[in-house]
Amino acid sequence: MPVWLRFLANPKLFGRFMKSKAGRRAAFKWGAMIVKSRTAQSLIDKFINKNGKTLDKNKEYKKLEKEYKKAQQRIADLERMVEQNNENQTALQTNTFALGRQVIELQRLYAQMQNEIHRMQQQQIVMSAAQNTR
Repeated sequence: MPVWLRFLANPKLFGRFMKSKAGRRAAFKWGAMIVKSRTAQSLIDKFINKNGKTLDKNKEYKKLEKEYKKAQQRIADLERMVEQNNENQTALQTNTFALGRQVIELQRLYAQMQNEIHRMQQQQIVMSAAQNTR
């Protein structure tokens, strides 16, 4: 692990390493292992607790914390809007499909009506021709 930490601390090596696909995969794997380890978690907790107490008095920190909370709220709102938009889009697609089926059915009925009108006109012509021949 110390080799990895020294490696990560060197920006040039780290940058070159992260440009490769295998490097990104390995960095993600090792980074996840480091973050998941109990030692790392306890160190992170100690750092947060130690610095959190001193940062509570810092005005800039409080301002940034407020901005962060606002940003988190905005992200939650946007995610909710995206979810609602996806639901609306799904409903629109379903309704469009149903409307398309109804249009096809109306076209079929219209064609059937046209055929019936044409048949009735033919019968009227035949009937008027029959009356004229009498």
